Amino acid sequence: MASLRDVFVTLFFVSIGLTLPQPSVGLLVGGVLIAAVVVLTRFLTVFIPVYLGGGGSRAAFLASVNLSQVSELSVVLVALGMTLKHLNKDISGELTCAFALAAVGSTYAINASDRLFQLARPLLQRLGLREAPVESPTAPAGEAADIFVLGFFRLA
Repeated sequence: MASLRDVFVTLFFVSIGLTLPQPSVGLLVGGVLIAAVVVLTRFLTVFIPVYLGGGGSRAAFLASVNLSQVSELSVVLVALGMTLKHLNKDISGELTCAFALAAVGSTYAINASDRLFQLARPLLQRLGLREAPVESPTAPAGEAADIFVLGFFRLA
């Protein structure tokens, strides 16, 4: 049943893709600008709460990078907006281009997130944003601390 669902989901996204305008330089520029705004707002809306919650600059930075994608739901909402005549074809193309750029770019950013943090660390330190203090393990010296993995069931 799941494979049948996947076929229809694929057909749905292909049908949405068929409604997009022909690629152009303007479309790409608009997509890059929208993707940049998304990444910037992710840093504002994720970095600040994580840092203020005691996560430190590293945890806040990594969470921001990991959440810098544009959801597939945005593509569905764009298609709905075009159907209802709330969006024109140009803006829908730019939004879908931003989705694609953020999806591809965030994949590489997640893989290189630690290196990106090492590059951003001096700037964050100049801004007064420090890393969270490392807590000493509660296990006595020479003993390994317990590791708990949550959220798994039999199939994991």
